[in-house]
Amino acid sequence: MAKTEILSQIKKAEEDVNKMVLDAVQEKERKIKEANDQTHLIIKTAKEESNKYRKKTLESTKKLIKEEQEKIISAGAKDADIFRQKSQKNMDDAVDFLVNEFERTIV
Repeated sequence: MAKTEILSQIKKAEEDVNKMVLDAVQEKERKIKEANDQTHLIIKTAKEESNKYRKKTLESTKKLIKEEQEKIISAGAKDADIFRQKSQKNMDDAVDFLVNEFERTIV
């Protein structure tokens, strides 16, 4: 082989290696971009799911609080009615007592 032919083959081999390196760098950059895109998509999806779960939990908690509030109000209304009935009976007893005492003092 002639010296020029060997140099030509070496130069071609260098060009081939440089092309392979450039292709590898481009492939690496493409894969990094693809991974970043997937990461952003995963994060976006996770945030959306988190917001849905938070909203659902908040609505459920509000419903439970409302139900508990209604139970407390209902129990309070029942207690108030019982106290009203007792106070009415006590008032009736007090009126009877006063009338009896008045009649006793008159007689």
